[in-house]
Amino acid sequence: MKKIFLLLLSSIVINSFAHDCGIDAWIEDNYLEDAKILALREIYDNPDNAYADSVVIPAALINKYLSALYSVYLRGDDVADSIFHIYNIYALPNVPYMGISMLVDTNIFDIKELLADSVFSGNPQFDSIMVNYDFKLQSFISIDTCDFLFITTSQYLNLKPLVHSLNSIDGLDYAEANLSMAGDGYNIEYSMRNDTAFLDFSIAWGDCPSGCIYRQYWKFSIYDCNATFLGVTGDNYASAEQINKNGFNVYPNPVRNFLTIEEWFEIERIGIYDLQGKLIVNYDEVSEHLDLSELKLGIYILNVLYRNNVMESVKIIKR
Repeated sequence: MKKIFLLLLSSIVINSFAHDCGIDAWIEDNYLEDAKILALREIYDNPDNAYADSVVIPAALINKYLSALYSVYLRGDDVADSIFHIYNIYALPNVPYMGISMLVDTNIFDIKELLADSVFSGNPQFDSIMVNYDFKLQSFISIDTCDFLFITTSQYLNLKPLVHSLNSIDGLDYAEANLSMAGDGYNIEYSMRNDTAFLDFSIAWGDCPSGCIYRQYWKFSIYDCNATFLGVTGDNYASAEQINKNGFNVYPNPVRNFLTIEEWFEIERIGIYDLQGKLIVNYDEVSEHLDLSELKLGIYILNVLYRNNVMESVKIIKR
């Protein structure tokens, strides 16, 4: 009864907020993934959340965050322009949403069919999860006497209910959602106090893979769909030249399809690696625009080798 009441109450609040503020096509095209991340944070942060058992993120919850972002975007002033068009600030994907790993007992759970097909295993419960949520086998690894399965999906999902279901399958043990994330300084944070929403956009710098030393915030309150700029706090944001020590620039980042590289004519070779250091794509022929449309969603390291044999790198996010 409590769960039903919370669900109804949450739905009323979310739908009201989304309907009143509206959602712009540009915001939906460029910040849909961010809204999903913010929605998942809300679900993960509260075990009693009304949507805790929902694998698919409810559209009303996503629209709640899209609407809040649109309220800031609607300001149309220099501050909003800096956030959305100059700095391209986005939500740090610091919640698990795409991958699950599990320990498998191959004496009980036969994986031969799964290794051959990458989707179907012959186990109805497992296969139902794989098909319904567009999972595929990413890898199978044996370490000493332990065998591990890793599955991934291109969707943004609440993985907790799926992990619970996988743990109930004979032969599958210790399933857990994977968090594949490395901080690069960008983030959006949302909070709600009484009937007022708050959005903080931030950029950080200074050894960000280890947590970042400096951070600057652009803070907004949102009431009745009107976003009020509360000011800038934190450290003074350095210029792009100060932050980007690499000597080259790529944009847009996050990227959807095509990544543009400045000063590309001085580069001899480009490689894209995952966070474990595995080479994903190698470009022997370099051009100004890289087609990344076939690259899976996630965080990667782009390495460039200059003609003078100097190698540098930058982190990119595929959305």
